[in-house]
Amino acid sequence: MANRWAHEEFTFISDRHWEKIPNQSDDGRLQLFCPETGTSLALSMEAMDIPKNKIESVAKSLMEARKFAHIRGIQDMMQSNEVPDLQFVEEHIGPNAGGNGYEVVYEGSLPGKNFFGFLGFVSQRKIVNLIVVTPFSYAKGHAGMFREVAGGFSVVLP
Repeated sequence: MANRWAHEEFTFISDRHWEKIPNQSDDGRLQLFCPETGTSLALSMEAMDIPKNKIESVAKSLMEARKFAHIRGIQDMMQSNEVPDLQFVEEHIGPNAGGNGYEVVYEGSLPGKNFFGFLGFVSQRKIVNLIVVTPFSYAKGHAGMFREVAGGFSVVLP
């Protein structure tokens, strides 16, 4: 049976069981955890007023900011200033299918630790951030969890 999270700004549908993680800071993020795969996801949205001619540059800045934050988060967890050896298998910035915003995607792994993926959307009125992290394992479904989650996620743009 599919689980469905419907919101005025997005929909997430998945055949897996997901548990909602209570948000400590009440910052509007949705955080879910899949016990079957150990996958966590965090979804956040920021209301913005972005001129149409600036959407592409904001999308490029979003990519760099998210990758930097990802690296810093790993460094903080490892309590080290050493840059982690992240291996990216996909990076993409471009107009979304509807043509009313830009999509930002990266995915990869921290070998021996986890698989990860980021899906972002930039439109004239908001920025959407979805990060997915799955523990590194050769078990079925682990390496593909980001794509599975992204396939069940749709956002309302603009």
